[in-house]
Amino acid sequence: MLAFRFDKAGRLSISPAYIANAQLNDFYTRRIGSLIRGRTTVRDVETLFGNPQAVSRRADGLVNYYTLEVFNPFEEFGRDNR
Repeated sequence: MLAFRFDKAGRLSISPAYIANAQLNDFYTRRIGSLIRGRTTVRDVETLFGNPQAVSRRADGLVNYYTLEVFNPFEEFGRDNR
């Protein structure tokens, strides 16, 4: 899960939260590392990660939440992959 908090002007107000239940994914950590607090906008984040799965509106701005797909080979186990 990724959580991005934006101020009323739509700029990233604090560092994003990356909550992982599995091994950290280098692809996502590199993208997160490219974001600049106070300069990165909602549109910039949407360009990198798409539309958020959930949005929480707050008095001081908003928080966008993204659920990341994680490949689990055990989910593929037993499927008929021809």
